Amino acid sequence: MEAADQIKRFGEFFDRHYKKDILERVRKGVEFVVIDFSELVKFDHELADLLLESPEELIKAAEVAMKEVFDELPGNFKIRFNNLPENQKVLIRDIRSKHIGEFLWIEGIVRQKSDVRPQVTYARFECPNCGNIIAIPQLDSSFKEPSQCGCGRKGKFRLLSKELVDAQGIVLEEIPEHLEGGEQPKRINVFLRDDLVSPISERRTNPGSRIRIIGFIKEVPIVLRTGAKSTRFDLMIEGNYVESVQEDFYDLVITPEEKEKIVEISKDPKVEVKLVKSIAPSIYGYEKVKEALLLQLMGGVHKERTDGVVTRGDMHILLIGDPGSGKSQLLKRIQKIAPKGRYVSGKGVSGAGLCVSPDSLVMTNPGGMHKIKDVVEEKLKDNEEEYIPGIWKNKDGSAKKKILTLDDSLKIKSKETGKFWRLKAPKSMVEMTTRQGKKICLTKNTKLFSIKEGKPIWKKSSLIKEGDYIATARNIGIDGKDVPLTVEQIKKCNPVVHGVKDNVSDLIKEAVRNKKINKREFAKQMGFNENQVYFNWVNKKARGNIRLNDLRKLLKAAGKDLCHVASSIKELSLYNGHNIKIPEFFNEELMYFSGLIAGDGDLSKNNQSVSIRISSRDKEIIKNFRNLAKKLFNVKCNISSKKSDKRPESWRFSSNIVFEILNSLGIHLSPKSNKIDMSNILLNMPKKLVASYLRGIFDTDGSVIKRKTRGANYVDLTTTSREFAKKIQLVLLRYGINSRLRNKKAQPNEKIKGKHKKYILEIKGKDSLTIFRNKIGFDLSRKKKKLDMVIKGISKDNTNIDVIPSVHKIIKKIRDKHGLKSKQMFGSKTSAYFLNKFEISRNNLKNINKRISKLVEKDEDSTMIDNLSGSDVFWDKIVKKKIITPKYEYVYDLTVEDSHNFLVNGFVVHNTASVVKDEFLKGWSLEAGALVLANDGFCAIDEMDKMTTEDRSAMHEALEQQTVSISKANIQATLLTRTTVLAAANPKFGRFDPYGVLASQIDLPPALINRFDLIFPIKDLPDSEKDSKMAAHILDLHRDPNVDEPDVPTELMKKYVAYARQNVKPILTKSAEDEIRTYYVSMRNSGGGEESSVKAIPISARQLEALVRLSEASAKTRLSNKITKKDARKAIDLLQYCLSQIGVDPETGKIDIDRITTGVTASERGRIHTLREIIDELENQIGKTIPVDDVVKEGSSKGIEESEIEEMLEKLKRSGDIFEPKRGFIQKI
Repeated sequence: MEAADQIKRFGEFFDRHYKKDILERVRKGVEFVVIDFSELVKFDHELADLLLESPEELIKAAEVAMKEVFDELPGNFKIRFNNLPENQKVLIRDIRSKHIGEFLWIEGIVRQKSDVRPQVTYARFECPNCGNIIAIPQLDSSFKEPSQCGCGRKGKFRLLSKELVDAQGIVLEEIPEHLEGGEQPKRINVFLRDDLVSPISERRTNPGSRIRIIGFIKEVPIVLRTGAKSTRFDLMIEGNYVESVQEDFYDLVITPEEKEKIVEISKDPKVEVKLVKSIAPSIYGYEKVKEALLLQLMGGVHKERTDGVVTRGDMHILLIGDPGSGKSQLLKRIQKIAPKGRYVSGKGVSGAGLCVSPDSLVMTNPGGMHKIKDVVEEKLKDNEEEYIPGIWKNKDGSAKKKILTLDDSLKIKSKETGKFWRLKAPKSMVEMTTRQGKKICLTKNTKLFSIKEGKPIWKKSSLIKEGDYIATARNIGIDGKDVPLTVEQIKKCNPVVHGVKDNVSDLIKEAVRNKKINKREFAKQMGFNENQVYFNWVNKKARGNIRLNDLRKLLKAAGKDLCHVASSIKELSLYNGHNIKIPEFFNEELMYFSGLIAGDGDLSKNNQSVSIRISSRDKEIIKNFRNLAKKLFNVKCNISSKKSDKRPESWRFSSNIVFEILNSLGIHLSPKSNKIDMSNILLNMPKKLVASYLRGIFDTDGSVIKRKTRGANYVDLTTTSREFAKKIQLVLLRYGINSRLRNKKAQPNEKIKGKHKKYILEIKGKDSLTIFRNKIGFDLSRKKKKLDMVIKGISKDNTNIDVIPSVHKIIKKIRDKHGLKSKQMFGSKTSAYFLNKFEISRNNLKNINKRISKLVEKDEDSTMIDNLSGSDVFWDKIVKKKIITPKYEYVYDLTVEDSHNFLVNGFVVHNTASVVKDEFLKGWSLEAGALVLANDGFCAIDEMDKMTTEDRSAMHEALEQQTVSISKANIQATLLTRTTVLAAANPKFGRFDPYGVLASQIDLPPALINRFDLIFPIKDLPDSEKDSKMAAHILDLHRDPNVDEPDVPTELMKKYVAYARQNVKPILTKSAEDEIRTYYVSMRNSGGGEESSVKAIPISARQLEALVRLSEASAKTRLSNKITKKDARKAIDLLQYCLSQIGVDPETGKIDIDRITTGVTASERGRIHTLREIIDELENQIGKTIPVDDVVKEGSSKGIEESEIEEMLEKLKRSGDIFEPKRGFIQKI
C-alpha cells in the first residue's frame, strides 16, 4: 500500500469512528487520542497488518491523515494505540533482533525512573552563503547537522531554531510470575515522550507500578571509550502507549457482579471463619496467626487530622519461627492475595557510591597509605558481584578495613568499612589542586567538605570553584603500632643464622612430638638432609647454624613464628661473606640510618653483591653513616670516592642482608631518586620510629631557609619523587605539622640540571616549626642551630596559613543575638575582622571561643565555633581546577557506616549510596526499594534477621512514619511507603530453645521490634497428636493438590479485601471503646510490684493504637461501618496472646512491654539501679578504683547472682558509665 493510500484510509477511519472523540479532546486541550487496534482491524485488516510490521512509518502516516481531516488540531497532537492482539505480546527475556521495528506490547514492573528532560526532534539551519533554510529531523540519539547545501557549501551552518519535546527514560523489569526456577528478572529501557510524560501519565510509571507498554523495538548504538561505535547494539522500546496493569488496594476495579458476591459473603454469619480458612488452606494449623493475617489484609483506617498528625492504618506483623515451620509459605500466600503484593528476602543490597581515581591514597589505621584501587581489588578478588551493569561490589562484607574518617564534631577517627565498589570510569573527571599542593581527581558528582558562612557543607566537585575552601586533614591523631622484626624483612637471600642452636634443637623435638614421628621420618617429610638434622642441629657438639628458610620451616612445623627465636639471633652470614649483626627490631638508630640512605645514599647491585653507599659533602653525615653501620651491623665502611670540586665524598659497604631490610622500607635500587617511596611497613610503625626516619631525610635533603629580605623563614625538603613528597606531607599530619608541596622552578644559574622534576615541601609558621623541632628535628648541629634561630626570630604565628573561612559571620550573629560588645568578645585587636572581613586564624578563634563560652550559654552557633576552633580540619583553598579525560578504565569507592566519608589524599570525601547511574538519558536516578515499590500495597519480607544494619535503620522510619528519606548524589527525596509489612525471621540461634525466654531469642533490635503491632513466635515442638494430623494433611495434599480448596477463591478474596479497604471506614462504638479502655487501664496497672522495686510497664500507647487498628480490621471483615464490642474483644485476645508469648518477665511472671521494646525488663532495671548504688557506696569507702570482687560480694549480699552482676557490669561498660582501668578493677567515668 502506497503512503498516499495509507493516509487516505486512515483519514476515512478517523472520520467514521473517532471524529466525535477527537473533537472533544481538542476542546478539552488533550493532545492525544487512544485508538482501539481491534476497531482498525475491522475497518481495514491490511492497514492493521502494516501497522504491526512498520509502526513508525504508519503512525506518521496516521498523524498526517488526522491533520488533513481535522484542521483545528494542535501541531503536536499524537495517536496512541491499545488493545493489540495477544500474539504481539513478548516477554522481556525473549526480545531479539528479529523484533526490531515491530509493534509489540510487554508487561513489567517499573524499577527505575529518570527525570523528565527536553529532547530535540526537529532543527532548522541556515546556509551562510545562499541563505537557504535546511530542516533536519532529529531521529537519532546524536544531534545531526546538514552535511551539504544545494549551493555546494559543506559544514558550519547556523542553527536558526529547534523543536523540543519532553522525554523520560524508565527501566522495566520482568514480572515475577513470568520467571522459572532460579531465573533472574531481565530489564529493558523504555523511552517515553510528549503526553506519556505529562503529570497525569507520569503517575502510572512511578517505581513499583505494574504497567503494560505498547511500542516498537529500536536498536541503540553502543559508543566505545575510543569514540568509535561498537559492533554490538543495545535494545530499547519507544513507547506509544502506557496503561496500568496492577492497581493497589484503592484502585482495583470491582464489577457490579463481583460486588454482589462480596456483599453476599459478608452477610454469612460465619464470614470470618470462611475468610480465615481461605488465607492459607494448604498450611496446617496456625489459626491465631491466620486470623491476624486476615485482619492485617483488611487494615485499619488511615487518619489525617487537621493539625497535620497522621495515624497509619496499615498494621505490621512479625513471625519469628523455627526453620521449616511454614513462615515463608504464609508470606508467599499473602503476597498472592494482596492486590499489590511484593515478596523480598532480607538479604538485600544497597546502592553504589560515587568515586575517586584509582591512584588516590586512602589513609588507614594504624598509619598505612594504600591506593584505593589496591584496597578495593583485594576485597573484590573472588568475592565480587555485578550490582548493576558497570558497577561491582563485594559479596561478603565480613572482611573489614579500618580507614580514617571525619566525625560530626570535626575530629578524625578510624572506622571500619565493609563495602567496596568498582565503577566504570566516566568520560570526564574533575582534578583539583589546593594552595598547600594537595591534589585529588574525582567524579563530578562526588562531594567534598566545604564551608559556607562559617558552617561546613557538602558540595559537589562540579560546583566547587577556584578560591573555594575545602576541608583537608590538619591533625591525624593515630600512632602506628607495628614494630616489625628486622629478620622478617629478609625474603630473597637465604643467610645462615648464628646463635640459635638451642632453639633449633628444641624446635625439632617439639615438631617431632607434634607429628608423632621420629627424627629420620621428620627429616624426610621436611626435605632436610638426615645428616644435617643429626650432626648440624641436634648433636651437642654441632655449631647449630641454620639457613633462614630452613629455620622458617622448623618454626612452622612446631607452630611458632620468628618472634620465638629473634632474640637469640646473634649474627647472619651469606656464602663466604662477613658475619652481619642486625638489631632484633627496627629501632630509632636503624630508622635514622635508613633516612640517611633514602636522602643522600643509594643501593646498587651487580651480579655478585649489592652495596649500601652514602655520598655527602657534610662530614657529620658521613660520620653518622660510618658509626651507625658499625654499631648496627658490625661492618666496616670503605671509601669509594674522595671529596672533590665535582664530587662529594662517598663511603660504602656490601651486604645483601642490609639491602633487603632497607628495601622493605621503600628505598629502591639506584637510580632511586624519582622512585623512592615509603612502604606501609614503615608507615605502620610508631611515631617515634617514623620521626627518626624523617630526621634522617631532613638531615640529608632538608634545609633551613632564613631569608635576608622580606618573606617568611621555613624548613624545606627537596625530592624528585612526587609520591614520596605526597606521603611525607600526609605523614607530617600525624604530628600536627602542616606543610606545603610545590614544584621547584628551574633557576637560571643552576650548574647541574637534573632529568627529573623537583618537588619542595615547605614547613612554615611558628606552631608547625616548633612541633617539627620538638617531634622530628635535625641531628646535624648546624641545621639544629639555624632552626632554633629561625623559631626565635618569629614573633607570632602566620595568621594567613591556618584560617577558618567566613566564620566571622557566625561570630557577628552571636554578638548581635546576645547584645555583646566587640571588646567583650574579642578585644580591640580583632574588631577589624568585622570591618574588613579578614579571615580569622585558628589561634584567634580559640581565644574568641574561650570568651564566648564565658559570656553565653551553649547553643547551635557557639557549639559550631567550639567545633571549628578545635577541629582536625585544615581549610585549604582551591587554586586550580580542570576537567580531564581519564586514562583508566575504573574508578573506586568505599562505604563508611554512619559518617559516610573518608580521607583520600588528605581530602575529606563523601561516599554515597542508593542511587544508580541512568545511562539511558544520562545523569542520576532513583531506584526504589521493596517498601517503596509496595506503596499502598503489601510487602512480605522474609529472612528479616539477615538484613544489613543500614536497611534495618531505614525501616524504622518506613514502618512508623511510612516514608523513606533519601539524600544521595544530587537527589533529595522523601518516598511514600504506605505499606503493610509482614516479616519473618529465624530465632537468634536458628531454633527456639524451649527452656529459654522467647524475647531474648529474637535477634532483632528492640526499636525495630517495637514497630510491629503483633509478634508471633512459631515453635516446632514434637507433639504426636499434632504431628499425626499435620502429616495426614501434607500427604493428602501430595495425593490430591486440590483437596483443600479455599472457601473463598483467591481472586475473589483479593477483590473482597480491596472492596473492604476502598469502601469501609468503621468507627468505634461506645461499647467497643469502653472494652478497649478497660483492658488498657487494667493492664497498665497490673505491672506494680513491691514499692522498692521498679514498676513494670505491661502495655504502652503503641499497643493501644494497635488495638484500634485490629478492631477496625475486624469490623471490615463483615463490611461493617461500626466497631462492636466483639471486634474489640477479638483485637484484645490477639494482642494478649502475643504479649503472653514474648512479653512475660520470667522473674515476676508478669507482662512487661520493655522486654520487647528495650530488651531490659523492669526487674533487670531494678538490679542495675541497685548495682549503681553499690558502686557509689564502694567509691566513697575505698576510692575511685573499685575491685570487682568487692562489687560481687556486696551484690550477693543483696540477692544478686554473680553471673548477673558480671553481665550488668558489661552493660554499664558498654553504656559508658564505668570502665576497667586494670584487670579485676572498675572505675566510674
